[in-house]
Amino acid sequence: MNRRNKSGRIALAGMLSALAVVILTLGSLIDVVELSAAAMASFAVMVAVLELGAGWAVGVFAVSAALAMLLFPMRIATVTFAMFFGYYPILKVFLDKLRIRPLRWAVKLVCFNAFLVLAALLLGEIAGLQAEIGEAKWLYGALLALGNATLAVYDVAIARISLLYIRKSRNRMRK
Repeated sequence: MNRRNKSGRIALAGMLSALAVVILTLGSLIDVVELSAAAMASFAVMVAVLELGAGWAVGVFAVSAALAMLLFPMRIATVTFAMFFGYYPILKVFLDKLRIRPLRWAVKLVCFNAFLVLAALLLGEIAGLQAEIGEAKWLYGALLALGNATLAVYDVAIARISLLYIRKSRNRMRK
C-alpha cells in the first residue's frame, strides 16, 4: 500500500477495524474465548500502528471499540478491549521508547493495574460481585498478581508478533 495514498490508508483502517469487531463478536458469542478475543483483536490495532502510525491506530481502536460496545455492550471481550487491550499496542509504542527498562515496566504495570482495579470496581457495582466475594479480599490480590503475569506474557507476545509481521507479512500488505 502506498503510504501517501489517503484512500488506501482509510481502506486499511476500515478493514482493520472490521477485523477487530469480527474477532470481538466471536469472543462475545463464545464465552470461553472472551479474553483471548480481546487480545487477538488488539493485533489489528498493532498492524494499524505499524502501517499507518499512532494517529490512525487511535481511530481504528476507537471505531472498533465503539462498534463492539454497540453490538455487545457489557460483554467481557468488548469491555476489556475498550478498557485496555485495544489501546495497549499504541501505548506500547510510546512506552518502549523509554530507555530505562524498570521505568518502562513500572508505567506498563501502573496502566494495567489501573485497568484491573477499575474493572473490578465496575464488575462489583454492576454484577454485585462485592457481596459474593465478601471476606475473601485475597482474591483481589490474586487477580492483580495473575493479571500482572498475564501482562508480561502479552507484552512479549505482541512484541514478537510485531516482529514476525514486519519480517513475513509487511511486504504482502503493501502490495
